[in-house]
This record gives sequence, C-alpha cells and structure tokens, in this order.
Amino acid sequence: MSTDTAEQGVILIVDDKPANLSVLFEFLADAGFQILVAEDSDGAIETAKYAAPDLILLDILMPEIDGFETCRRLKQDGQTKEIPVIFLTALNETVDKVRGLELGAVDYLTKPLQEEEVLARVRIHLSIRKLTRQLQSQNLQLEQEIAERKQIEARLQHQTTELIQREEALRETSQKLQAIVQSAPLAILVLDPQGYVKMWNRAAEKTFGWHESEVLGCPLPIVQKNKQEEFHSLLQQGLQGQSLTQVEVRRQKRDGTDIDISISTAPLQDTDGQISGIMAVLMDITERRQTEQKIHEQAALLDITTDAIFVRNLDNQISFWNKGAERLYGWLAEEILGKSANCLSSNKDISQLAEAQKVVARQGEWQGRLWQLTKNGSKVVVESRWTLVKDENDHPKSILVVNTDVTEKQQLEAQFLRTQRIQSIGTLAGGIAHDLNNLLTPILASVQLMQMQNGLQDEKKELLLKTIEQNTKRGAALIKQVLSFARGMEGQRTVVQVKHLITEIKQTALETFPKTIDIQTNVISDLWTVFGDATQLHQVLLNLCINASDAMPRGGLSTGQKLAKIE
Repeated sequence: MSTDTAEQGVILIVDDKPANLSVLFEFLADAGFQILVAEDSDGAIETAKYAAPDLILLDILMPEIDGFETCRRLKQDGQTKEIPVIFLTALNETVDKVRGLELGAVDYLTKPLQEEEVLARVRIHLSIRKLTRQLQSQNLQLEQEIAERKQIEARLQHQTTELIQREEALRETSQKLQAIVQSAPLAILVLDPQGYVKMWNRAAEKTFGWHESEVLGCPLPIVQKNKQEEFHSLLQQGLQGQSLTQVEVRRQKRDGTDIDISISTAPLQDTDGQISGIMAVLMDITERRQTEQKIHEQAALLDITTDAIFVRNLDNQISFWNKGAERLYGWLAEEILGKSANCLSSNKDISQLAEAQKVVARQGEWQGRLWQLTKNGSKVVVESRWTLVKDENDHPKSILVVNTDVTEKQQLEAQFLRTQRIQSIGTLAGGIAHDLNNLLTPILASVQLMQMQNGLQDEKKELLLKTIEQNTKRGAALIKQVLSFARGMEGQRTVVQVKHLITEIKQTALETFPKTIDIQTNVISDLWTVFGDATQLHQVLLNLCINASDAMPRGGLSTGQKLAKIE
C-alpha cells in the first residue's frame, strides 16, 4: 500500500459475489483507495473491528445475514459504530432505503453501479468522514481546552480567594502590629535608607517631644550635630543587615535637653528580600544612669568608711564585702564572696549568733558585741549592727552587717573594770576586816577554851567544834567571794539569771556593809534572764549598793524600782 492510497482512504467492500467485488476493487483501487474485502457479515464485522476502515460499501442481499442486520450489528458495536456505511442494492423501494437509513447507513448506491457516481459518493462521504473526524478531534481538543480553562479558572479562583484571605490576614496583622507599636511603652521608629522617618509611635512623641506629623518624611530630629557621624555609622550597620542590641548613646529632646537612651535595631526587607529600612526601639535610660551613678558614689562611700560592711544571704553566704571589711578581716572581696560567714565567728559567739539570728528575723535588726576571727587567725572585738533586707514582695532577702572594730576599746574597758574592782575592794576592805575579826574571835575563843578545860564534856566539845566549823566556812566563803569578784572574767557574754546575781550582791552587802544599814530585796518571781557579761552586771549592782551606803552614813532607807525589758 502506497502512502497516496492510504491518504485517499481505506474502503471495506462487503459482497457475497466475487464478480461484484472484482469490479468495485479494480476501479476504486485505480482511483487511489486502499481496498479491503469481505464476502459475508461475520467477515465484514471482524475486518471492520481489526482494520477500522474509513468507509464500508455493504451489499444488502447476502445469504444467511443480510446487509441490514450486518449494519445493525456494526452500529451497536462501539469499535465500528462511527464508520459510515453505504448500502449496495438492486432494490429500489423507498421502504428499503428508509429502513437502511434508520439503521445508520449514510447513503445508497443502486445496481448496476455507475463508476463516476460511486467515486463521487465515496469521495463525498470520505470527505465528510475526514471532516467529522477533524471536527471530533477539534471538539475533543476544545473540550480539553475548556476543561483546562475551567481548571485554570478554578485554580485562579482558589488563588484569588487565598490571596484575598491573605491580604485580609495581612491587613489584620498590620493593624494589630500598628496597634501594638502605637501602644508600646518604648519609643519605636522606622527609618528609610537615607535616614528619613517613616514611622513614629506615640511613645516616641512622649519621649522626645515631636509629634508624628512633624517628623514623617523628615531627617531624624533627635540626633545632635556633633552626633551625626555616629548616627550614620549605626545606620549603615543596620543597612548592611546587622542587628544592634542595647547600644547606649545620647540624643536630644525637642526642648534641647540631652537624654541617655538604649537603642536596639533590626533591618527591614522588601518583597524582593532587599533591605528597605531600619526599625529601632529606643529606651530612655537617663534615670537608670543617674541611679547607677548614685550607686557608684554610694559604693565609693562604703569603701571609704572605716567600718566593715558586708551582706550575707539567708544561706549565710557573703554576697558583698567592702574595703573596710578587707582592712579589718584581711580577706579580699574576690577571696570571701560566696563563702560562709561562719569563717568570721569564734566558738564563744555560737550561742550569741543564734540569738541574734532570731532577733533580726523577728524585729528586723539586732546589735551587740562579737568576738570574731581575721584571716590570719587573730581575734578582734566588733560592735555589730545587723539589718534585715527585704525584696520587693516584703520577703526576707539578706542581712546587712556593719561591724566597728572596738578591740582597743574593749581592752580599755577591761582596764577600767579592773580599776573599779580594786577601788571597790578598797571600799569593802574595812567591812571585810571587821567581819573576819568577828569570825576569827569565836574560833580563837573556842580553841583557847578547849585548851584550858581538858575535862569538857563531849556535848560542849561538839558545840565548840561546830562553832569553829561554821565561822571557818563563813570566812572562807567571804574570802572566796572577794577573790571571785577581784578576778572576774571580762567580755564573756552569757545568759545571766539576774535573780541569782542580786542574791549574791545582797549576801556580800550583808557581810561587808555596816550593821546600821538595813538591806532589803524585792525581786519579782518571773524576772527574766538577760544576755550579757555577769562580771560587769555584778560590778554595776555592787556600785549602786556602795553609792547607796555612802549616801546614808547614819542609816536610813533608800527605795526605788523600775523594770524595762529591752530586746
């Protein structure tokens, strides 16, 4: 088969008579058509399914299955129903033609066949077939294009909807961000690459004094003339993509005053990813700077003072240590910070420190005298003042300790006490001598009597011995009491029962003061204990008694009572 015959078309001829087939085959083949033949209905249907001819010439009068039935079967099959069929018939009845057309035939050729008529009709129907195929192809293409357009339209509609939703979301986000920026407590502004103001929030108005309408589209007004180079350097860093964090600079307000501000910046990008400007957040730190300066000055004062000042937290760790503490104790701040304050305490202060801790927790402050240790192990005496420090929620946070070195003062006080005791002993010496004489006289008389009268009865001897024993014990007790007073230990602070101390003073006074003086005590039953130096308290009370004795050389009665409990 040549290409030309294929382009003319493929024709299937169905006729049970070979002679008819031969005639049609010859002139149609000569006309350039490719010819297929079949002699019965089954062969025609099979060939049509296999070869898919462009046109079928079908004889009506065939044995077994005629052309009408064959046409009906062809039109019912999906593979062959679109192939045009031209009936070949010797019948000339209109009824037969109508029947064939109703079955799907496109035309009739009546026998005997005329070659020109056959060629003309064949060419017409092949052209129609070709045009139909083209139309079907175009319709299919058009349908595909329509379907594609509908899909594109649907996608465009979806994208448009998404775009609208995104624009709405962006609008809402922009409005929210604008509201946040405008209500922010810090000054926020946006600059373009030339340094012109594109945004200026209300906090910026409040901080610097310019209204938004006065600065939009204008150079940033807060930069002083002598700060222009610094400003453009910071601007260029931002335009190069750098983010600045808390850069501290000085800027001016509308009234001309300078303020300290902290600047943080971030670059802004356009839709192409290019940096289009700078957003800056500015915080007025003038008060903070002033506070820092004040703290620095106060810290310098703390270092100048001679007192040792340090802070210990509730875990007893040292968190602050001034120069005075370094001078007194010997530890540098970097050596002692974070360590326990117990390294300063001596063993004799353990009970006093526990009591001080309770008092400062209850009352917020405490003061007293402490024995403490230095770095080299030597002991110092300090007047210590504790103050409880609380946080913003009024919860205990730490304890501020101020210690004054009173080691020399303590030594002077000890010398003064010793002098006072010596003076007191001198005052009491006459009474002591008189009492000792009174005690020794019965002893001497009893001994002499026992020597002179060897025949004393046992009862009298026992009575004399008892007298000797009692007076000897009283004398020993009196001497012991005086020695104890003379050698009292200074500086030892302990819990003291004042009631017992008063009893001892009374006994001393009874034995040493003139007998013309009547000594009475009136001590309440629930008198509280005190924390102090027993020797010093003894000295104070005894001095009061001596002063009262000196004020009444001829006897008398001096009374007075005042109680006050001081924590």
